[in-house]
Amino acid sequence: MLPRLVALVKDHADVICRHAMQEIHQAAHLEQLRGLPQLGCRKLLQQITEDLGACVAPGNHDWLLSRWREFGRLCFENSVPLHEAIHALHILKAKIIGFVDDQGLLQTSLELYAEREFEHLLGRLVESLVYQVVCGYERAMLDAVHAMPVVCQILLPHSQEMRK
Repeated sequence: MLPRLVALVKDHADVICRHAMQEIHQAAHLEQLRGLPQLGCRKLLQQITEDLGACVAPGNHDWLLSRWREFGRLCFENSVPLHEAIHALHILKAKIIGFVDDQGLLQTSLELYAEREFEHLLGRLVESLVYQVVCGYERAMLDAVHAMPVVCQILLPHSQEMRK
């Protein structure tokens, strides 16, 4: 039953992501996130639904984690506050769970148990992605801070002399 739920979400990723993007664009408190190119943001959200199946399978998921560190970097470079990036992941999680609930497929106790397992799996995935987004954001911020003296020296070559 769990693989069936994962497949259902993956098959309907476009609908789920469209609903998530609508909520993001209607939320007044996600102003900066709305500024990201919609296609890029939607593609990233859609990748979560598509990657859900890969996360169920055992193996190395470094490629998935690096993608979300890159999303964190993208948010920093586009002046998207970290809380907005994280909130987008939570919106998507809620939309995925809502979609599964709306399908009305879950009737037996076994199906309800599978739904609970699915929500647990999705929760673990989102928690891991949140961590990776924060890591990418912080790395980009540190890179920017470390680049500042170099930029200042290039842009203001006489600034050192002026301080003397």
